[in-house]
Amino acid sequence: MNKTRIITAVVLALLLLAGCGSRGGSGPEPEETSTPAPTAAPTATPTVTPSATPAVSTTATPVPTLAPTATPTLVPTFTPTAVPTFTPTPVPDPPFVTKHPVSVTVQEGGSCQFEAGYVNAIWAVWHFVSPDGQTDITYEQIGQRFPTMQVANGMYSTMQLSNIPIGANGWKVYCRYTNNGGSSDTRSAVLTVTERAAPADFGLAGDYMDSVGQRASMRISGSATLYSVTIRWGNSYNETTEWTFSGSFDSTGVLRYYDGVKSNVTYDAYGNPGSVIQYTGGTGSLIYFPATGTISWEDNRESAGASCRFVRGPAPTAVPTNPPAVNEWVDTTDLNAAIYNCGVDFGPPVALPEGYYPETYSSRPGIIEARYSDSGGSRALVIRKSETVSGDALSGDYNAYSHYWDIVLKGVTVHCKGDGNTANVALIDAGISHYSIVCHPGQEGRGLTPDEINTLVNGMQ
Repeated sequence: MNKTRIITAVVLALLLLAGCGSRGGSGPEPEETSTPAPTAAPTATPTVTPSATPAVSTTATPVPTLAPTATPTLVPTFTPTAVPTFTPTPVPDPPFVTKHPVSVTVQEGGSCQFEAGYVNAIWAVWHFVSPDGQTDITYEQIGQRFPTMQVANGMYSTMQLSNIPIGANGWKVYCRYTNNGGSSDTRSAVLTVTERAAPADFGLAGDYMDSVGQRASMRISGSATLYSVTIRWGNSYNETTEWTFSGSFDSTGVLRYYDGVKSNVTYDAYGNPGSVIQYTGGTGSLIYFPATGTISWEDNRESAGASCRFVRGPAPTAVPTNPPAVNEWVDTTDLNAAIYNCGVDFGPPVALPEGYYPETYSSRPGIIEARYSDSGGSRALVIRKSETVSGDALSGDYNAYSHYWDIVLKGVTVHCKGDGNTANVALIDAGISHYSIVCHPGQEGRGLTPDEINTLVNGMQ
């Protein structure tokens, strides 16, 4: 057994020496270390190599310190105030004359008028030029030459002259229109004045009636030297239109006038008249036909013309023909009694415009009326309903207003009269029923707004 160990040791030593020599090193031999022989070969235990995991460095990578970005100080930007650009207002063209006056011939002491027209003028001034052309004066200065002559509307397109003296014969007139762009003159018209002829005396003072429909009447009063004429035209049971003027008939039987006045006259339930002037300065003529004894009248101021032929007849009455009897209207505070009296079913407005208060009811056959006062205590609002009468005949308001227009309230058309913003008269036709709403008649600007009319209409039946 010992012999075997000795052999084994020798072999191992040789092997060891052989291994050392195979290194090829030139250094000193290492000391021999006695290694005991293993008694048994160890059992190999497999080593599990874990999946490679990146090594985490424990040394912190220095993060570069970023220098803070400097926040710039905001310096306010001063925008210079814009210098306004002054655009000069364009200068308009001078006025454009659309109508030139025409020459007239008039008897001494008579009247006439001159008319012109323009576009784009601010004001107008009539001028008078002497027959020799050496003197040019305005209407304001003509009185220094002819103190008895009267000039009306010398700053309007239509100028009237009256009481014209014989010395004005041959003078010319023209109108100068001016605006910011300059002035424009009309052509001149010649005023010819003839000596006064003795007026013809046909004995025409008296009363006349329309020879056809007998709706109009005429009264001529005064003398042949100067007649005053009144013509009345009946429009309804409580309204007439009147024309008044004056003049004398010449030897041919013609009276020419330049001082006509047209008025509308209405009568309340008690026959009291109220008159509103529609225009002044009307022109026209009367022509007498001796063969038939008739007088023909024509007014030039009316847009559609007004004319009539008269024959001698009864005196014209101060009130229209067939006016309502005073006792036909019955006042009451009982709505049912008013409905019974007129025979028209009526439901007054549920709500009223602010400041209006119920006053009373009035009725006559076929018409019922509700009256309301305003805060001032005046009878300011009248609402009527009828199934037989409509329009102005129902409202009884024949005043002339500056604007006429329609509005539609829930499918119902309302015809309005007033200043264009508020209505003094509102007329409504709803089937067989007709309504009129009158608020402060004749006083434009004191009527009802569309909302107030709507309030009234919505609450009525």
